[in-house]
Amino acid sequence: MTATPITDNARKAAVVDAMTSALSANKVLSSPEDLGVYAETLTAPADSTRLPALAVLPESTDDVQTVLAVARANNAIIWHFCNGMDIGEGAPQVAGAVALDLRNMNKIVEIDERLAYCMVEPGVTYRALHEALEARGVALTVDSGDNPEESVIAGFLDRKAGYTGYADHFLMQCGMEAILPDGELVRTGMGAMPNSDCWQLFKFGYGPWVDGAFTQSNYGVVTKLGMWLMPKPPAAKPFMVSVDNFDSLAPLVDALQPLKINMVVTNGVAITNGLYEAALHGSRPNSDGPVSDAEAKTLAEFVGVGEWNLFGCLYGVPKNVEFAWNIVKQTFEAVPGATVHDADSLGADDRVWKMRSTAVIGGAPQDFLSPLAKWNGGGIMRVSPVSSITGADVLWLAKMQREVCARHSQDFLASFDAVWRNVNHTATLTFDRNDPDARASAQACAEEIVSTAAANGFGQSHSAPELEHLSAGIYDWNNGAQQQLAMIVKDALDPEHILSPGKAAIGG
Repeated sequence: MTATPITDNARKAAVVDAMTSALSANKVLSSPEDLGVYAETLTAPADSTRLPALAVLPESTDDVQTVLAVARANNAIIWHFCNGMDIGEGAPQVAGAVALDLRNMNKIVEIDERLAYCMVEPGVTYRALHEALEARGVALTVDSGDNPEESVIAGFLDRKAGYTGYADHFLMQCGMEAILPDGELVRTGMGAMPNSDCWQLFKFGYGPWVDGAFTQSNYGVVTKLGMWLMPKPPAAKPFMVSVDNFDSLAPLVDALQPLKINMVVTNGVAITNGLYEAALHGSRPNSDGPVSDAEAKTLAEFVGVGEWNLFGCLYGVPKNVEFAWNIVKQTFEAVPGATVHDADSLGADDRVWKMRSTAVIGGAPQDFLSPLAKWNGGGIMRVSPVSSITGADVLWLAKMQREVCARHSQDFLASFDAVWRNVNHTATLTFDRNDPDARASAQACAEEIVSTAAANGFGQSHSAPELEHLSAGIYDWNNGAQQQLAMIVKDALDPEHILSPGKAAIGG
């Protein structure tokens, strides 16, 4: 029998009683005041179409297994969150679910300084892990994305990237513990072997490697995760390259390409437009429409950046860093109109430099999310096409997104991440989240970007909750064979579709 939403008071009371009896009253929330946050997204305030019937806050793996057992016994839908800060990007696709909030499972289970890894529970944030490393005085850093309060596990599960040499969080993950919808506890990789001392050291063990199946899916609840940590290098050299012409984005990316492929520049390189940096460090002009080109140029000049800005870093022993810097500097200086900056030319007090250099070196996690939310009314919807690391592809996508944003009266806030051989594009749409018309306009703009990109061979790497079905639907080769496979796995692991049905357009 397929799990169903809790839509009547009698059934809600029964499930609340069952959860309270199985756990304790302080682990169960049922008042509307407590539940509203679970129905929010970055795009919209609490929405009745997403409001859960109740929420549970387990404190252990046993608690999570108990919650799943009670849900199965009551044919209830579970929608799980790693902590409060991933709520905005993962609100339920249905109303009447049981929100499973893992924020109180916040132990840093292990930090191994010698072998440079950690194991954490879902409630551990990037900030908390960074502070723990600093408090212990270990020479390790944690790579983080745009939100210091995001769960480390949530960032991995959405396959997000950061800015240091360990920017690819998926690659740096090693071993996990997960609970399947039927309550079965699984440890992956070497963790499947009792008493192994390599759980966080060798990713694969023997047999199929399944860790990736738990990312951007609804196949289980990850309760522990191993992550490799970056040793603090003997020397680090942050740098910034700016160009003042829109079309110069193409030669800028083409110059970066061999440096990435040959692993000269190993960090997660960010490329942003001037208006994006202005949104991080300035205030939006009072205007009914989008920021004009002239205003965007003035704002970029005010914060000291160009039309496009690239942020990279070199790591290693001082002599090697110096040698690589000469290569990097010469490469980018050959780009017409490019200006190459480092700490000597910008100074430690430059606000853009301070934020970006801290991020790429692996210092305290930087908050890129809050300033963007404040830019234009609190609402954010991100669209994330992915392309090759070639100038022509990146420029085409940038121009297309700029044109679509202009048609829908949206500011074009562009941030691209080059980690390996691809570039993850992000167009951040900002608007008044309390205005239904503004939200509808942003939704239409985002949908046009997704569809236009797909028609030209560019898929999506991430998705806002409001775009998940559209983003999944463009992967339709061979009549959507990949999505059919995802459904086969879902039906096998979760035949009642208890766990997060509809997430990533899988079930529901």
